[in-house]
Amino acid sequence: MSEVQEKIECAKRTNLRELYLPQKHLVNFPEGILTLTNLEELCLAFNQLKSIPEGISCLTNLKILYLYRNQLTHIPEGIGCLTNLQKLTLSSNQLKSIPEGITSLTHLRHLDLSNNQLKNLPEGICCLTNLEILELSNNYLKSIPEGITCLSKLKILYLGANRLKIFPEGICDLTNLRDLHINFNQLKSIPEEIRCLTNLETLSICTNQLKRLPEGISGLTNLQNLYLADNKLKSIPEGIHCLVGLEALILQGNTGMVYPPYCLIENESTIETATIVKEYCGKHENPMRVERRKAVRAFLMTLNRRFKEDKKTPQYIPLIPYEVVQYIVNFTHMINWISCVNSDEQYERPSKISRME
Repeated sequence: MSEVQEKIECAKRTNLRELYLPQKHLVNFPEGILTLTNLEELCLAFNQLKSIPEGISCLTNLKILYLYRNQLTHIPEGIGCLTNLQKLTLSSNQLKSIPEGITSLTHLRHLDLSNNQLKNLPEGICCLTNLEILELSNNYLKSIPEGITCLSKLKILYLGANRLKIFPEGICDLTNLRDLHINFNQLKSIPEEIRCLTNLETLSICTNQLKRLPEGISGLTNLQNLYLADNKLKSIPEGIHCLVGLEALILQGNTGMVYPPYCLIENESTIETATIVKEYCGKHENPMRVERRKAVRAFLMTLNRRFKEDKKTPQYIPLIPYEVVQYIVNFTHMINWISCVNSDEQYERPSKISRME
């Protein structure tokens, strides 16, 4: 008797609720599993399964089903009978479509369909009203069903590496979203209605074709991470300074943008100094990547070095202008971080910085 058969027999004798058979080189679905009608969790990940039998419909007590990392080309309609499922992972297979039966899984909280070959989603996906996590990255999707607006409990949505050219406006109705990842698509714009996603903490739109951001992005008052790398942005909205909880702003790869983004400087009296820094830094590779203490330190040191090396810089401008330091503090809300820069990194601290401490 093989190891897999032994585990199935053991599960039958002891009435096990969980059965894990990952990396067992399975090519065919073990039929014995279909007799384990009390199973609540089944893992067959990292095998070479090419199909799932219709008989899986017998496992009506399943709550968690892991089928990722196989060679599945289709899913049987019988999966719709597993009405107690809360988590279903089908990622990294060869699926080109999803059966309509999946829309009967109304208790699903986590559905992972990433890394497949999906071109469309069933319209009935709007029936999965308890979904909290939906993973659709690395497919061939050109659009998302309008019914996605019904997924009002959705907190995490992955849409990266698809073929989206238009931002699915229905997403803007998902007001409970915390994480939205829509990288590696062909988006040219983001709707103003994105301001409705007031619970959003992470917004990742890297590697698209964005030329501008809507002012509505300033309404995302809970945003902590904003990833905008590798687009065609030349500026960011002035209202972005309202994002008081922002911890990471990634802008590299927007070759037409002038750094730092001076719309973040709130004090009008800094215009003259900002202009000097803008003219200087605008000729160089992006010197800014605001990501907590380490990146702020690197940014300050970069400015410090460039002001030292530039003989044309007016002598009355300090090595790191106080206004630039103030700009960083205003934006990243890191008043106590500036004093944490280590002296062994040869950071020359502006004399006026004491006003901030």
